[in-house]
Amino acid sequence: MALTFNPFTGKLDFVGSGASAIGSTGATGPSGGPTGATGASGSTGATGIGASGATGATGLIGLSGATGSTGATGLAGSNGATGSTGATGTAGSNGATGSTGATGVAGTDGATGSTGATGVAGTNGSTGATGISGSNGSTGATGTAGTNGATGATGVSGSDGATGATGATGVGSTGATGVAGTNGSTGSTGATGPAGTATPTDVQIFTRGTLFTTTATAFTSGSPTITVASNANMVVGMAISAPFLPSNTNGTPTTITNIAGTTITVSSNATLSYSDRNIANTIHFAANTYTWTKPTGAKSVDVLCIAGGGAGGSGRVNAGLQGGGGGAGGGLNFRTQIPATILSATEPVIVGIEGIGGNATNVVNSNSIYGGTGFDSSFGAISGNTLNPFVFAGGGGGGGTTGAAGGANSRNVNGAGGGGSGGSASAGAAGGSAAISAGGGGGGGGANTISFFNGGNGQWVLGNNPVGGQSQSSGVEGANGVAGTSMGTYIHAGGGGSGGVGAYTGKNAGAGGAGGLYGGGGGGGGCLGNFNASFFSGAGGNGGQGIVIVTTYF
Repeated sequence: MALTFNPFTGKLDFVGSGASAIGSTGATGPSGGPTGATGASGSTGATGIGASGATGATGLIGLSGATGSTGATGLAGSNGATGSTGATGTAGSNGATGSTGATGVAGTDGATGSTGATGVAGTNGSTGATGISGSNGSTGATGTAGTNGATGATGVSGSDGATGATGATGVGSTGATGVAGTNGSTGSTGATGPAGTATPTDVQIFTRGTLFTTTATAFTSGSPTITVASNANMVVGMAISAPFLPSNTNGTPTTITNIAGTTITVSSNATLSYSDRNIANTIHFAANTYTWTKPTGAKSVDVLCIAGGGAGGSGRVNAGLQGGGGGAGGGLNFRTQIPATILSATEPVIVGIEGIGGNATNVVNSNSIYGGTGFDSSFGAISGNTLNPFVFAGGGGGGGTTGAAGGANSRNVNGAGGGGSGGSASAGAAGGSAAISAGGGGGGGGANTISFFNGGNGQWVLGNNPVGGQSQSSGVEGANGVAGTSMGTYIHAGGGGSGGVGAYTGKNAGAGGAGGLYGGGGGGGGCLGNFNASFFSGAGGNGGQGIVIVTTYF
């Protein structure tokens, strides 16, 4: 009887002849290491038929060679005598598993031998390497079960076999759509998300430059030359405004075209006639012409133009009884969504400067000195012609002689408020209101040798509101008028200034209030009702300056 290691069951098998006793199977030893993944199965070879040879003695354990393929099973021979059990060799490394051969034909069972006595169990040696399988002998008779031998040591775990390929995914038909469930209740409102990015814009605001002042002491009616007290700060091209000069001629603004010492030349003739040319007249000048450059990527442009407001005329001196006329408001024009494609790379911008109020006078029976007309505001030049701008707003007219009111520019799309007439031994008239353009200035209060009268209210935008909107003179003898309201969030343009209050008791008459920003008309000056060379009539109030705002969208 011999013990042989069975590599397929991982156990020791008793092998013997019919004469030998076969012990019972010992208890299963402890499990080895974790079972490796099953390797791919090899193909089964054909079973051969060979004669059974006698079982030889167990030889010395050699080095384990690679496991060869299983040979064909021979014909079952008679059982040989069982040799003595050799010592178990040291376990060698596992060889590679060969492919399984085909199962041979079962041989005939041999006769069962008598049961031999059970030998003393020997000490378990280390597990030797599995030898090459011999041919199968015929199966002997089953002997009486012997006592259990000691459990042999667990063999070394074999290396894991390679993982087999993944099988193809089966194709199943799509199941029917289930019935829609009922809607859940509405959840609470989530927090407000951050504000999105605003549409990018480019905003350019144009106003006149610094308004400088000097006086003109000598000039000739009909001549384009004026002698001034000083040419400081004067620059050729500046707009020039004075009570005796028109704001433009055939649409061309009145500007300084030449400077020779204190003699300057202007671009339009001083054709108006005054009786008081010996009075030093204040003149104003400022830069007001600019260039707008179209931003890269511009899609459209909005343009707001407000023209300069007309100034109030000065009040008369008795025997004249009239206060000065109020100036008209400047026009407002707002054009939106001008396609950037029709605009040139650069476009001219002209900002209307304000009209200058008529000078106060102390000449007996003097007429009112004109208030200057406000200058036009415009943007662009259609086909390069500045007389045909894309957007235009006309300046307000100045107060005239004998208390005449300044008239609104008829070229405006949105009409402005006209000035109020100066009162003739009576209160001055209120300026005119407008829907969105600037309001007109109030007329100056009249006077005579025994009484004085209040100046008229300056008007504001969007209606005839006597509370908070109109500028109101105080009614105090010789008091100046009040400036008009300026453009804010609730009004579109400037309001007119109120007229100055007349005087007769040894004091100056009140000056008219200035027009509000932007484009408001100036108030007329009050009348001096009792001549005294030591006192003056009221000067007219200046108009409000204009503005141009260009907003570009990308």
